[in-house]
Amino acid sequence: MGIYILLYTLYSCVLYACMRWILAKGTRFSWNRWLIYASVLISCILPFVYLNTPISTDIFTVRLDMVEVIADAGIQSAPVTVTSFNLITCLSIVYLLGFLYFGVRVCIGLIRLNQIIKKGQKEALDTDITLVHSSLIQQPCSFFTYILLPKGMKYETLDLQYIIEHERQHVTLRHSIDNVFLAIHQTIFWFNPISHSWSKMAKLNHEYQVDALMQRSHKTYDYSQFLIAQIYQSQKLLLVHTIYSFIKKRIQMMYQKKSSGAKIYGLIGVAMIALFIFQACQKESVTETTSEQKSTQPIQEKETFYTQNLVDTVFVFNPETGTEEMRIVTSDRTVYNEPEIMPLVKECFHSAKEEDERMSCSQQKLLQSLYKNIKYPKSAKDDGVEGMVVSEFIINKEGGMEAYKVIKEVHPDIDKEVMRVLQFLSEELEWEPGKVEGEKVNVKYTLPVKFKLQ
Repeated sequence: MGIYILLYTLYSCVLYACMRWILAKGTRFSWNRWLIYASVLISCILPFVYLNTPISTDIFTVRLDMVEVIADAGIQSAPVTVTSFNLITCLSIVYLLGFLYFGVRVCIGLIRLNQIIKKGQKEALDTDITLVHSSLIQQPCSFFTYILLPKGMKYETLDLQYIIEHERQHVTLRHSIDNVFLAIHQTIFWFNPISHSWSKMAKLNHEYQVDALMQRSHKTYDYSQFLIAQIYQSQKLLLVHTIYSFIKKRIQMMYQKKSSGAKIYGLIGVAMIALFIFQACQKESVTETTSEQKSTQPIQEKETFYTQNLVDTVFVFNPETGTEEMRIVTSDRTVYNEPEIMPLVKECFHSAKEEDERMSCSQQKLLQSLYKNIKYPKSAKDDGVEGMVVSEFIINKEGGMEAYKVIKEVHPDIDKEVMRVLQFLSEELEWEPGKVEGEKVNVKYTLPVKFKLQ
């Protein structure tokens, strides 16, 4: 999720910057409209391409919380209480609160518009457009097939003609669909300021598009004077189009020289192509890394597991010679990094009902047992050695803890102490194996242990 958010933010910033430049220079507003749509969708969808690329799972394992052992005259530090309320939980709660705020805001806007339309006095303007006179609004606006006018408000004949014709264009071009789409996008991606800017950009382009159509049937000077006269009006309704929006920018655009569009629209094309090339390079880089690892590591059958080759020695009694013979036995087994159901300490599996509670309980039991038995080696304390040992172990299909080893060493005696405790834990704790599609599987864990002098 973190990678997705970073890539989404990067792509949306690049595409928004390009679209902003185009909107200031380009006068083909119907093209701009679809480019805004494409830019929003690309920034949302393209990160999934990266997330779906094959990645190596050789190093990626289930990583437990770091254990810290502090030397204090032989007194062990208190066990760390593991809780499921962590940074990810906090960020998830913040996201949900923001999502609910903006979601409720959009829903209230829709409800309010529905009340205005339902209670207003309706008048058929065209076969598919309806005028709604309502005392619940202060300024004219449009929403889907409705043009909303303040009830009893007096207009000059020409002003009313401009307003109705302007809003009719919004209805005909179905600009309200864009507003609803971008409101949903803004609700989902509320944490990114660019998502809010897309909505303003789309509404500004809508006004440019309608103003260009109005210029075909009215003089530019007369129409611009009408807009200037409305400059102090305001509209607080969400999801609607109003003639009083972005007046200064619109008048500047009306008097701007029309562009051919070749160079301007080429820029957004180049930006989109560059993003796809960047994404392809990321995919190729990851694929090459995977291929190189396959040449030196056992072949991976899936992203979530790998095949481990085991080499062991056994002593077999030979009845013919009456002696024991040592033989080397090799075998392969599948080890999972991300099973569907994680291994759980049996005591927690039976005492807790929720999966999160079982996971938290299992990790706490493991860390408590480790803290209870681990000691800071005297030789390491005398030598003033401290550092973090990284170890790993496997919970096999039978629920046993095995294949424990140190993969990052600090000091021979510290490394031996970690191995000693891991061996003790393998005898003390009983595990319920992890599962994939209902079948028990082997799962690898990584456990960092930090030794620190006071």
